[in-house]
Amino acid sequence: MNNKPTYEELEQVIQNLEREIAALKGAEKSLHEREEMFRALFEQAGGYCMLLQPAENGIPDILDVNEAACKAHGYTRSEMIGRPVADLDDEEGKRLCKERTNIIMSGKALAIQTNHVRKDGSVFPVAVFANKVQVAGRPPIIMTTEHDVSDIEKAKEEKKQRQAQKMEALGILTGGIAHEFNNLLAPILGFTELLMARNSTEDPDLNYLKQINVAGNRAKELVQQMLAYGRQSMSRRESVRLEVVLEDTIKLIKNTIPPNISITKEIEWGLPQTWGMPNEIQQVLLNLCINATQAMSEGGELKILLEKAGFRKFVNSEGQKREGNYIHLSIEDTGIGMDQATLERLFDPFFTTKKVGQGSGLGLSVVHGIIEQHQGHIEVNSRLGEGSTFHVYFPVTQEEQKPSIVSNNKISLGNERILLIDDETTFVNLAQDMLENFGYKVTGCLGCDEALKRFAEFPQDFDLVITDYGMPKMNGKQLAEKLKEIRPDIPVVLITGYGDLVAKEDIREWGLDEMLMKPFNLKELSEVVRSGLGKSSEG
Repeated sequence: MNNKPTYEELEQVIQNLEREIAALKGAEKSLHEREEMFRALFEQAGGYCMLLQPAENGIPDILDVNEAACKAHGYTRSEMIGRPVADLDDEEGKRLCKERTNIIMSGKALAIQTNHVRKDGSVFPVAVFANKVQVAGRPPIIMTTEHDVSDIEKAKEEKKQRQAQKMEALGILTGGIAHEFNNLLAPILGFTELLMARNSTEDPDLNYLKQINVAGNRAKELVQQMLAYGRQSMSRRESVRLEVVLEDTIKLIKNTIPPNISITKEIEWGLPQTWGMPNEIQQVLLNLCINATQAMSEGGELKILLEKAGFRKFVNSEGQKREGNYIHLSIEDTGIGMDQATLERLFDPFFTTKKVGQGSGLGLSVVHGIIEQHQGHIEVNSRLGEGSTFHVYFPVTQEEQKPSIVSNNKISLGNERILLIDDETTFVNLAQDMLENFGYKVTGCLGCDEALKRFAEFPQDFDLVITDYGMPKMNGKQLAEKLKEIRPDIPVVLITGYGDLVAKEDIREWGLDEMLMKPFNLKELSEVVRSGLGKSSEG
């Protein structure tokens, strides 16, 4: 029997072989193309990529790396392949290498920030994401993707510095404008008050004067807010019991918030005191509470907490480090919350999320400024739809609280002789009229030269000196020093619109007697003058 294949059968076999060869060649080409594609992805992954082969000692060896990883670590590819991955770690990374490997090989992805060491020994921070990769028919391997975070940290620091510089520049500008307004408001309010005192209740012009006085005092309050934002108004500091101020503030807002908002409070009594200005601290509390209620237009809950915080360390927006014992105030709302973009601009002056006409945008920037004045710290936690929480930390002071002096509305009169000095004619005329209205005998001088000459000739002719602080040639402090060289017992009252440059403590250190901030009213001036003269008689 003939079993030889026929020609046709041989031809069919050959064709089948050719098809199989072609298929193998196609598969080889496809495999090569896929290998090139994965290699390109590996090289261009946007980070430092490594494939690690687990070893028996628990420390994986480097199986493959991309070019970015080589450049970052300072090695060639051949130098890195086969090297234990722990060689790239700092001491802590070496210690934790086996533990981290076990976590990954258990099937859990690992995301950490650690430090790597370059070939030259320098260290740099990296964020690492690592997971186990299982390929059919092969032992599992580990794939890591890393990013140098030093550039990210540097960018954050630069952003923080730019923000601090912007806030500082705005603070200086705002403070400068506020000082000029103080000087302008002083004669407006002063002359208005003098006219009001002289006009009878039947005079039709009296109502106009009252309206001018009301508008002027509103402008004065706005100036105080501007100074607070510029961190330049800490002129009357004292020990403050925060729990008392907070309780009073809650009483104020209870009658003003909508009935669909409830208030819950948790106040720790007997807290240590803080050092500052009670009215400005209350302004912080009011602004934060009102801001919280406005975020709950549909109703909600306002939660207020005041407690000891113990020892804390903080770094403010300008990079200044603070540490010590603090009191913690927390104001939480269940309102609409804020997104990240809003949080980043929250304390910028004139930034507001309210509609036109519903707010100036000074509220939270003033809060930030006041807290900075008090050497405190503020943090905000918020997410859209989840409400907001403001955490404020006030430093504890060791100073004992002194009872506030309760004043009445009575104007103090006198007949003593006063030397008045300022470089502005308008202000000299105003203050002289005010003082003479109280019965004092006033000698007005424009500038330091005239005042020194007059005082040197007749030093016993005056019972009190009142001088402005900001004058050309020499300031009020320097002038007072020269006057006291001539007559050490002469009491001196310093008048200033620069709350950032002069505080009550400075007055005592300089050997002066009293200080008065511009703009002031008749009552404030009369009280300061009587206090200065009283100290003279005590001496």
